[in-house]
Amino acid sequence: MSRKLIAILSSIIICTLVFLTVNLSPISAQSGNYIVTSSNLQGWAFSTAPYDAPFFFAENYAATGSGSLEFGPIGSTGSNKFIMYPPFFNQPITNFNGISVQFLSSVSSLTDYFYFNVYIDLSVNGLGTFYGSFYDCRYDFVAPDNLATFTWHTFAINGSSTPDNVQAPNGSACAATYGGNAGNVLFIAINAGDTTTIDSGLTGAFDDVQIQTASGTITYDFELLDTTGIVSVGIPNLGLILINSSNPVPALIAPNAQQAIDSIGNPITLPADADSNGFDTYVITGCEESNNTIWASIWLGGVNYGFVDLNDSRITILTELPTICVN
Repeated sequence: MSRKLIAILSSIIICTLVFLTVNLSPISAQSGNYIVTSSNLQGWAFSTAPYDAPFFFAENYAATGSGSLEFGPIGSTGSNKFIMYPPFFNQPITNFNGISVQFLSSVSSLTDYFYFNVYIDLSVNGLGTFYGSFYDCRYDFVAPDNLATFTWHTFAINGSSTPDNVQAPNGSACAATYGGNAGNVLFIAINAGDTTTIDSGLTGAFDDVQIQTASGTITYDFELLDTTGIVSVGIPNLGLILINSSNPVPALIAPNAQQAIDSIGNPITLPADADSNGFDTYVITGCEESNNTIWASIWLGGVNYGFVDLNDSRITILTELPTICVN
């Protein structure tokens, strides 16, 4: 573990300084359910160079809901990996009862690829006072090895969990478990990949992160689209349209199970959902242009049904389109 634990230091320092200088107060949310998307990260932070493994929100896998946060493939450079930080920092240790995450991996022999780091600020030497580092204690927890590939696994720890490694860079008297200390949790890092080239090509996904506090559970669901607050509104002679009062979802409506032609000329059949009056609503997530025609990527129930010609006379655009979908 030591090689990767040392290597993540510079990235962690940057994030910690931002956390501690920009917002010294604890987070307000102590329980509740939150949807995390690319347009609303809900306070999450993600690693940048040199730990710049690609990541994206998609619907290829889901532990809960219809999507997840995917990462990889991890590059051939030793420093390339993926780290994400939940918006839980500078909290009393007594308010951090544990954390769990669901993850899947493209390889079965993980060799310490998935792990938590919990950073502690001890009260015994004064909160915010450090000598030789930016934390007093770091607790490292490694997920089990030899797990089934492309299958969701739960990785969970709590204040009594035995860490795989404890680091005390300034000689602090760190307890055997993080819960045995008095002080604050500075922040938590969720990691995928090592700082060697052995993890080159690794891909995977995260979903359903749950942080247990003294007041309840904070749950984060990673999704491609946030459908929270979307309601169905009747439109005369057109069926239903999905409307979000604060942020309308780009949508189109078309006859039930209509035949259409996709962007490479193949016929596709759009499935029916529960809309009334013989029409169905599809969410538009993007567009592309080909042969002077704008094709919209459409989704229904978390499934992508390809691209549809926006000039097709059988469909009706019901909300403002993304800029990329406008000639």
